[in-house]
Amino acid sequence: MYIDLAGDACVSECLFNKTSINVNGHINKDILQAKLMEKIRNNWWRDMLPEFIDYCIDSSQHQKQELPKENSTLKRQCRPNSLLVIDCIYLKLFGNCPEEIWRDTKRCQNLRNYVIHCTNQN
Repeated sequence: MYIDLAGDACVSECLFNKTSINVNGHINKDILQAKLMEKIRNNWWRDMLPEFIDYCIDSSQHQKQELPKENSTLKRQCRPNSLLVIDCIYLKLFGNCPEEIWRDTKRCQNLRNYVIHCTNQN
């Protein structure tokens, strides 16, 4: 499953490296938070961001350990932690979308339910 994400892992790692979020394979959560705060305008999301970042960095460590050992392509090319963290943060933001900006359509609700269910955001 993760072999298809090898390219995404490389893009995420490159982005984190170029923005100094990732240094020597370690994510600097303070820099990550500062960069995301520059882009996020919604106050509720801004307030929740530190919690989401902590959760996602911790979660990425567990997910990384669960990656198939036989997946040598992903290991050789790039480290998956940047991708795991940024995807997790995106899903946390989406799953916790504030009511005032949520579009209550059937399609959005189905996607939100899927994200909440799959990421255990109950």
